[in-house]
Amino acid sequence: MKGKWLLLFLTSIFVIIPFISTYGQLQKGKIYVVGVGPAGPELCTLQAIKVIQEADIIYTPNYIRNLFANYLSGREVRSDWADPLLVVKGKPYTTLSGQDMIDYTREIRETFRKLSQEFKSETEKGKTVALLVNGDPCIYSDLRWLKPHLTEDDFIVIPGLSSLNVGAAILKKELSPSGKGYRNAIIAYSPLGEEFGVPPTTSDLARHKTTMIFFMAGSRVKQLIRDLGKHYSKDTPVAFCYYIGYPEKQKIIRGQLHNIVSLTASEPETEMVLIYVGNFLNE
Repeated sequence: MKGKWLLLFLTSIFVIIPFISTYGQLQKGKIYVVGVGPAGPELCTLQAIKVIQEADIIYTPNYIRNLFANYLSGREVRSDWADPLLVVKGKPYTTLSGQDMIDYTREIRETFRKLSQEFKSETEKGKTVALLVNGDPCIYSDLRWLKPHLTEDDFIVIPGLSSLNVGAAILKKELSPSGKGYRNAIIAYSPLGEEFGVPPTTSDLARHKTTMIFFMAGSRVKQLIRDLGKHYSKDTPVAFCYYIGYPEKQKIIRGQLHNIVSLTASEPETEMVLIYVGNFLNE
């Protein structure tokens, strides 16, 4: 009997030790979609840094490459597609509408179709590929363009800290305070999708009168506030957070629905801004 237990113990050792030695290692032949946070290494997770340090090939927009220069030195880095901070026909992509928006979307889809082919070609050679994306890949990221060309087994997602979370920390607010008559719900939304006539709209969502956070709405402020005003009172607090996580650029403008348009009228930035709306800002 003792001999059986000894055999079982020794067998388990030979199974567990190799498992421990390989645990946490990057999987060869995989594509990693890595969220690197909103503003450089200080807001990047240790898991993301590990992938950056160990991947065979790293793909990144130029602005992320610059932010992580210390971690990418001596690595094989490819940044051969347009930065997300894209200018189309002389205008930021966040200001596009109509046919310009349709053309832009078509171009991005084609770019990532080609990139996905390149990614798969490298992984078929046993290479580990890491695509660095801003913020959290699961919230408004390049993942949406990549997924149609990959299977679930092709890639691994590394979560990142979203500007949504960092902005709330800067404001020192809980986004869905409970026990004070508020609805425990948070709506994160980009009105850019309204250019394609796909519901729901800002006005539809505003009916819930809960905490709302708007991405990429900087060029549509007037219409946004008009839509919100159909359901929220004019004294509902609003906060515009610019360049979240960038100490030298970070800026917050607070106001209410009735005056926020005039307070932010001189601000040119249309992408690097989050708009927070709701009574949670009064807490």
